[in-house]
Amino acid sequence: MTQTILEVRSNQLFTISPVDKKIHAQYEIIIVAAKPKYKNVKGGFERTAEVEELRFDCSAKGLQGMIAQLQLLAASINQTEQIEAAMNQVINIAFKTEQI
Repeated sequence: MTQTILEVRSNQLFTISPVDKKIHAQYEIIIVAAKPKYKNVKGGFERTAEVEELRFDCSAKGLQGMIAQLQLLAASINQTEQIEAAMNQVINIAFKTEQI
């Protein structure tokens, strides 16, 4: 079931390593999302939202890698949207000339 991202949050914690006795930063990314939940009620269905969160630890390097992957995804989506627009223009022209 598709979820909708509501917000992205983060936490930063500092811990002292028992190995090297140094302070290390830990970063937590929190993605809060909602998914629809359906309940059978008299006369039909009732739709509500169920909120969930995904928490994961990451480093600055890991976060930069995720950002790079999301940028590639955004570029791919932009190309797909351009193809979609061009195809819709062709379909509109075809319908106007009744070729479909």
